[in-house]
Amino acid sequence: HRENICTVCCKNYIHHNRYIAGGNGFKELELVTAHAGCRGLIRQQHELKQKLVDLEWKLFLLKTK
Repeated sequence: HRENICTVCCKNYIHHNRYIAGGNGFKELELVTAHAGCRGLIRQQHELKQKLVDLEWKLFLLKTK
């Protein structure tokens, strides 16, 4: 049963819900399935991947001029 396992490091973590108020009066539900530190690492990974894509785009533009 994977209900209480961090989806990043596979160690024990009790999943919980986080509600975020929306601008239209509705609430958005986010299921939190990873430790804060693990989520931070995933966020850093996504940011670095985006920077790499941006650099690749700049290199592509240089070649097409």
